[in-house]
Amino acid sequence: ALVDGLNAIQGEGQPLALLVSVHDAFPNEWKRFLEADAQTGDHVLELPIAADHFPYLARRNGLAVTKASFVIMLEPDLEVASFEARLDLVQSPEAFVPAFGDGCMVASFALGGVQPDVWELKIADGEIPEALQSDGALDPEKLAGLALILHYTLD
Repeated sequence: ALVDGLNAIQGEGQPLALLVSVHDAFPNEWKRFLEADAQTGDHVLELPIAADHFPYLARRNGLAVTKASFVIMLEPDLEVASFEARLDLVQSPEAFVPAFGDGCMVASFALGGVQPDVWELKIADGEIPEALQSDGALDPEKLAGLALILHYTLD
């Protein structure tokens, strides 16, 4: 009954959203992402997204994640060209594009109703725009953080 009531308020089939500050919630994973993989040079972010990250009602009744949007927060006054990233749950890469005015870039991946798990976001070394580099490598000082917006529906 509660899920039906929530769906009526939200609109049947309309997704709910969960905002995760990746650099705060997963500081170790964020630090590893900022450092290039020793073998490939890629930047890989492994996110252990668990059901516990979602509200109790969603955990109790079941949920399906339909979209993941990654928002890179940049230091002020950076102009960054679009670049591609891959999410291991999706075959096609998506582009991080400027959004929300200055200082943010967003890449959204349609997921089709997956369950929480360990997800991997990868940015190939050759994709890092020059504006985000120093001495040919990703400069962590140019990134203010990363947010993840998970859109989900209740079962």
